[in-house]
Amino acid sequence: MNLPLPLIDWLIRQDNLSIAYESQGGGADDTTSEHSVNKELHDDLAQYNKNQSFFKQICKPNNVFIDISKPYYHNKIVSFCLAIALSPIFDTFILVAIILNTIVLSLDGYPTPEKDILVLYNYSNQIFTLIFFLEVVIKMIGFSLRVYVKDKFNQFDFLVVVMSFV
Repeated sequence: MNLPLPLIDWLIRQDNLSIAYESQGGGADDTTSEHSVNKELHDDLAQYNKNQSFFKQICKPNNVFIDISKPYYHNKIVSFCLAIALSPIFDTFILVAIILNTIVLSLDGYPTPEKDILVLYNYSNQIFTLIFFLEVVIKMIGFSLRVYVKDKFNQFDFLVVVMSFV
């Protein structure tokens, strides 16, 4: 699942923090020295963010292009899986499943629920695991394995799904 470009831009801007400084003195001399200190700190921070930005490394848009003229993408199953994987409805469905799964997992705790509720938790966890497994399979078939593994979010998603089976 790729993040929308406006969200990526926002995250990058959040990572490039600008510092607002309050004046601690009241004189005109303080503003000049404060301005030069602010400028130096801002420049240092900008250089650090340029080199070390977490969001720039993790959330940068992938420059992976799918060449649908290749014979692989002419298969009906592959075309169908690609259409599903690129659908915003599919992304929304997966996001809702993640949120519901998080809620269900948070309900399983102290005090220990009754036996019937534990069975319900177990079934719901199996259903969510199946949904996430199908997401991985659909994306792997639709994008092709080579394109699928180039995306860091897909790598993370695959790792989480594999760990849920362990």
